[in-house]
Amino acid sequence: MEPELHLASDILVPDEPFLTLAPDWVAEIVSPSTARLDRVHKPAVYAREHVAHVWLLDPGTRILEVLA
Repeated sequence: MEPELHLASDILVPDEPFLTLAPDWVAEIVSPSTARLDRVHKPAVYAREHVAHVWLLDPGTRILEVLA
């Protein structure tokens, strides 16, 4: 079972334990099967919920994107 982040009506699966309060920082591991979700949907929800920092880690390209 994967951890879930419940933010209003959105349920996201971050790489952290279950939370109901938006964290200050989130890291997402981008994979080919979840790239669109990780790069489009999740950052929009995190921005709406005032998550201050989002890291998108892409092991395939070895790129770390930092959103603030």
